[in-house]
Amino acid sequence: IGGCNLQVEDCGAITELMCMFPLLTRLNLQYNCLGTLGIAQLEDSLIRSRLELLILDDNDLDSEAGSILGRVLQENQHIRQLYVSKNRIGNDGVRDLLKGAQESQSLQFLELNRTGIDAGVLDAVVMCLSHQSTRRA
Repeated sequence: IGGCNLQVEDCGAITELMCMFPLLTRLNLQYNCLGTLGIAQLEDSLIRSRLELLILDDNDLDSEAGSILGRVLQENQHIRQLYVSKNRIGNDGVRDLLKGAQESQSLQFLELNRTGIDAGVLDAVVMCLSHQSTRRA
């Protein structure tokens, strides 16, 4: 359902979809307008899901969304790949996201292209990668 111009108002339907298909392992929500409020509404469903791949590129996410996704990664031990490129998550949001990634036993790939981070956050990325040799960012 990537590129369907989904808004925060559509998050109830996304939650319903995830409940109807509890064994869903891939969810592509890229190129929508869910925003941070939408991710906040999906947080519990994402935590309980069996998703292995979650694509959230270009969804108008900010640093608060990075914090939410960090909590999702801490709680959900199924997510192997997370894509959050083309969002304005910024340094603080990426740091929070990386804290969750460090707690995750399953995350293997995290895409952070064009998220508004600068060189100062690269140390946190390296530290996260060093915790598990199979991770890629």
